[in-house]
Amino acid sequence: MLFVLIAYLLIPREISGEIYNITRLPFTGMPPFPRSDHSAVFSSKYNSLFVFGGRDMTHYKIFNDMWVFNLTTLQWSFLFTLTDIQPSIRHSAAIYISKAKPDYIYVFGGSGQNGPLIDLWEYDIILRTWSFIKSWNSFFPIMLFGYTYYERDSVEYLALYGGIDIGKYSNKLFIFKIDDLEWEEIQANGDFKTVGAELPNIKYFSNYLYVLGGYGMTPPEFYRYSFEQNKWENVTNESYKILPQEFNTVIDGNYLYSIFGYNDDSYINSIKRVDLTTGDFQWEKIKESYDHYRTGFSLTEVNSKYYIFGGTYNFIANDFKILELSANKPSLTEITPNYEYPEPRSNHIFKKINTKFYVFGGTSISGYLKDLWAFDSLTEKWAQMSHKGDIPSARQLSASDSFGDSLLVWGGEESSGLLNDVFIYNSQTNIWAEIISKSYVIPTARKGACLVNDMPYIYIYGGETNNGFSSELWKFDMGTQEYSLISHSPYPIAYANCQIFNDSFNVLFGCKETYDNIFGYWSFSFTAKRWMFTDSKSQLSGGAQGISLMIGDMLIYYGGRYMQYSTYKYINCDFEDTTINVKTDLHNYNSAFIYHKSQLYFFGGSKVSIYLTMIPSYREPTLGNIELKDAFKQVKNSILCSPGTFLNGNQCEECPKGTYSENFSNEECIKCKPGTYNSNIGATKSRQCYPCPKGYFNELYGASTCIQCSSNDYCPAGSKSLEIKRQRNKFITYQPSNYDDKFDSSILFKFQIISGLMVFLILIIWAISAYRKKIAEMDDFVDNHNYELNTPIMRKKTLFGGVFTLLFYGSAFILIGSAGIEYFWNNIYELKTLQPLVVLEKEVDHFYTDLTIVVELFRYSDSCSSDNEVCSESIYITYDNIKYSGNSKNVITCEKTSDDTCIIVFSCSDCWIDPGANFRIEMKEDMSYCSGIFVNITSKSSIPESDSSIITGLFSDDEKIFIGPDATKFFFILTPSLFRSSLRRFPSKITGYHISMESAIESGSQYYGKDISISTELMVIIYLSQATSAMYTVRDINQSLFVIFTGLLGSVSGAMEAAVFFMRFIEENYISIKNKFKMKEKLKKYLKKRLKLGMNINESQENTNILSRSIVIETSSNKTADQNLKQHSYREREALSNEFINHKIKKGAKVSPSEAK
Repeated sequence: MLFVLIAYLLIPREISGEIYNITRLPFTGMPPFPRSDHSAVFSSKYNSLFVFGGRDMTHYKIFNDMWVFNLTTLQWSFLFTLTDIQPSIRHSAAIYISKAKPDYIYVFGGSGQNGPLIDLWEYDIILRTWSFIKSWNSFFPIMLFGYTYYERDSVEYLALYGGIDIGKYSNKLFIFKIDDLEWEEIQANGDFKTVGAELPNIKYFSNYLYVLGGYGMTPPEFYRYSFEQNKWENVTNESYKILPQEFNTVIDGNYLYSIFGYNDDSYINSIKRVDLTTGDFQWEKIKESYDHYRTGFSLTEVNSKYYIFGGTYNFIANDFKILELSANKPSLTEITPNYEYPEPRSNHIFKKINTKFYVFGGTSISGYLKDLWAFDSLTEKWAQMSHKGDIPSARQLSASDSFGDSLLVWGGEESSGLLNDVFIYNSQTNIWAEIISKSYVIPTARKGACLVNDMPYIYIYGGETNNGFSSELWKFDMGTQEYSLISHSPYPIAYANCQIFNDSFNVLFGCKETYDNIFGYWSFSFTAKRWMFTDSKSQLSGGAQGISLMIGDMLIYYGGRYMQYSTYKYINCDFEDTTINVKTDLHNYNSAFIYHKSQLYFFGGSKVSIYLTMIPSYREPTLGNIELKDAFKQVKNSILCSPGTFLNGNQCEECPKGTYSENFSNEECIKCKPGTYNSNIGATKSRQCYPCPKGYFNELYGASTCIQCSSNDYCPAGSKSLEIKRQRNKFITYQPSNYDDKFDSSILFKFQIISGLMVFLILIIWAISAYRKKIAEMDDFVDNHNYELNTPIMRKKTLFGGVFTLLFYGSAFILIGSAGIEYFWNNIYELKTLQPLVVLEKEVDHFYTDLTIVVELFRYSDSCSSDNEVCSESIYITYDNIKYSGNSKNVITCEKTSDDTCIIVFSCSDCWIDPGANFRIEMKEDMSYCSGIFVNITSKSSIPESDSSIITGLFSDDEKIFIGPDATKFFFILTPSLFRSSLRRFPSKITGYHISMESAIESGSQYYGKDISISTELMVIIYLSQATSAMYTVRDINQSLFVIFTGLLGSVSGAMEAAVFFMRFIEENYISIKNKFKMKEKLKKYLKKRLKLGMNINESQENTNILSRSIVIETSSNKTADQNLKQHSYREREALSNEFINHKIKKGAKVSPSEAK
């Protein structure tokens, strides 16, 4: 009591004023958990219905909690106890309120975790405390009995019948006199014995106890016990067979009603009744069917109305209905439907995703929790999520925040101690994933820290570690998955709320290590890198573990705890120079909150006693709602709509499908871009515009779905249009070829042909012109025209000599021209060799080159660049060991093409590669993902006429996109190259690189489209390894001018000899043939002269033949015609003729007379 008094004195004094009633959801407040076989009783003094205990057979739970439903306010409330003394968990217990003691509720017996109970407990409604009254050993405990409270002769009694005894169904009847606290077992007169049953119905009416129904009563029978006769009577008849085996009963007027129930394997949804005054006990159906199938429910009379709560069907229920048994038309009215909701808890997570509010973890009467629930703000219903994946361990006091469709959980406290792990939940796939840090230095484990998820960065501040409170502000990069310590606040703070606003990280309220509250907030400027404190304008709320947030220029704070003693119930608004204090009807601390539209939602938290002291072990089963426009009417027009909503008139409404809004005070929502869609209402981030999956496309703004492509079209993820042909991974390389002087060999051939034709044409023209006789004068071979042996050599010029002289000079011209052409146009050779790099490094300082790296991100979803090809501020491009001299420069540009390809170009001139060179791109825009990555790297190769270039890349896997922490890696090897030449037409020395692939591409992180809410960044790393060998290229002339000249001398001399040879051959044969014709002419002249001398024709012919023969013989002896004519005399010719005639005679030939003559 001393502690309570001290706490009471320390509680801040309240100011008078109107009380703002917080809206509970549902409107009746959270009902008791679903249950059956519970106990219920009505208090006329408090006009309330009390529910105690029961069981949930689905989850194997038994309860010992007390709930109350106020029939005036229509509100459910959980009644906690202020002490540790309370009944053990139980179901099927007897419950009653004595008229003599209307402020107390009594509970007797029931079935506990280990069997039947026989204890009596008293609950003080005012003080909310339990007291143990008595336990009996006079009879063996029985469980699952039937009971009824009744008055007889103004004395209060409790009657128990049946149940389960030792190995059998009991048929015993016990009467409990409430005033005397004594039990009596009834020993009835007569020989009739009733049949025992489990959970039978027992009701009192006009000095009779009526017993009927129950499991195990075979056959079913209907009994009544007469107090006057102390005797049992069986009143069963044929009409009783319409009743089920298990059911509930009430007495209304003269009638005993059977309400619903269960029979064998089916539920009964009808109502029957019997008139207890007629004596014939004929049962009748008065209502054939209701939309209500149930057993194990409670049925409590309140002013001739019967309240039905809970029970079991195919599920465990907690709906609440009113049954009115009017004459022949009973009616069943629902007050609240079945309402499933999370177990009451504190120090949990409560975050908004679209129009749903997610609850995870915390602590309850069950201990640490790790269940996940979602409250739909549109339907106002809860649903437990069957989450999967790397589910975080059960924990409390974790730091958490939502971003788009993801929920991030960091650290906290579990049963084994403090934590510093990281988990992220994707509400689209219902999957958890653990994020493993790649940092060597990470925050220590802690609880009570606060967190802001500002993708791609996560900010974690403060909290309580094993060594005390922390003042650290950490940043976690979701792309690189690395921590960095940003700053320390002026002093450690824990159990605060955090928010990023106006480029500052704000730590709202919380407490110091001494548990003194901080009334106000600290702001850390990301730009100025310093902390600044702002006081709150009121201290009526805003303690640690309360509600606080900034909405534009407003600071809203509500509840929280004062030191370790008490809590606040005011909600405050600091706006401009004033503060507004509004008193509520609920103390709030250890809860969690959400701001949605213009309303503040909070769930759970710990309870406050009637002395206004904290009771952390009891959790508040409340989902509350405060409409800020109603609470702060003075400034209602300045209250801004939350992200995910927009202002429509005077009301905040959720963004429709296909749109989103990221900030406070939105007058309209932003439409998703083509190639994306959003099927959810109330989206808060652009990341909730998901890329169309593979096989679908969207060409419109603000789409909620995508259109399926035809089988002939190719639509990768994120398509905003159709593509006819499927894109494929590609590899193209362009490398310097062997030197080609581009000499056309046909030019030489054409020159030779044209020159020859020109010489031939000149000869023809001279031959047919007046200058024909002058050809012989051009003869330079005057010493080569002597063909007769033993004759003096004569120098003379001939026609043949002139012709072949011209041919010789023409050939010499062709030879000299061809040699000139070869020398000047086809006289370069190139030699390439691979040499150790260390050898060539002695000849050059660096292997300078002009290097260009082009990275294409296909179907890139964000902006990529601003104006003038300037890269977006959220694109980070770095490189290592790509060096360049002071006079050279590098250029980086970004460009977004019409087909949504982001092209990033890096170029440098006079740069070189050192070992370990790499080029890194980090795309940190909100929608940094793509469907394909391609790299084109080009370098000057040192070969003057060509570069070395490679194009390579890959597309994402089916239905996936490139996004996430792991970079896509490209591996190139650059071979240094040195070129040398002594020719003027080429530089004397050039350096460069030859590029080739070192290894296959390593694909980076790929996720399905719906995973972009839990992943961020797009990274590309290009590794440029330097080869250990270098290429050395030499380019020089094949033949020198001297070699060409000496060669020409030989060629021209040879041509001259050839000309002389052919001239003599042709000329000599020409002379020989010419002499033949001359001899023939002389013989013809000779014969003509003989004819003139009188020789006849025959003789002339024969002589002519003889002479012809002699000429042939002479010719065969290689003598010329002139020599034959000179050497043969007439006699010799005559002798030859005679020889000819003799030859014919020897052969037997006939000799003509003329021949003989």
